[in-house]
Amino acid sequence: EGASSTDYMSVAADSDINGLFNSGGTISFWCFAFSAGGGSGGRLIDNTSTGFALEIDDVSGSTSDLAFYVNFTTTDRKFYTVSRDFTFGVWQHVVVTYDGSSETNRPVIYINGDDKDITDPGDPVGSMLADTSDKLFFNNATSGGSRCFHGVTSEIAMWKTVLDADAVTAIYNSGVQGFDLSSDSGN
Repeated sequence: EGASSTDYMSVAADSDINGLFNSGGTISFWCFAFSAGGGSGGRLIDNTSTGFALEIDDVSGSTSDLAFYVNFTTTDRKFYTVSRDFTFGVWQHVVVTYDGSSETNRPVIYINGDDKDITDPGDPVGSMLADTSDKLFFNNATSGGSRCFHGVTSEIAMWKTVLDADAVTAIYNSGVQGFDLSSDSGN
């Protein structure tokens, strides 16, 4: 049932992954969380050595918020959903869009096609780090790390453009199984 502390998936980073959010990008996936996972919350996506992360945060019973981090040279930018809309024990579609070309830009976090309210506790300090990671991790912070996501992830897709709400809704409405995003001209 779910992932252990050593389960993860990594993708070798390249020019299509590094800098995904620098000038506007989107990441989309389906997931089923059994629990919050390891550490203070399981990492769904991690490229934090020089990029970004998405993790489970502020758990209350069978729900939680999601936290999206963007790395800056001195103080990172952190955004949080505010209504504990992420639910354990069900399949959910999660999308993060973000344009990092300006530190005043904010991401949009969708859960099941709905744009969620977010907050950020403060402005970043410094400049956005150049994303030079050699791997992008899914379901853990690193290979064998302590931030294991206790669940399953499927249908991961990335675009180097910010998808609008209509595109996100179309992906969500396609369902969990059988929707092949590889033919989408935007990826």
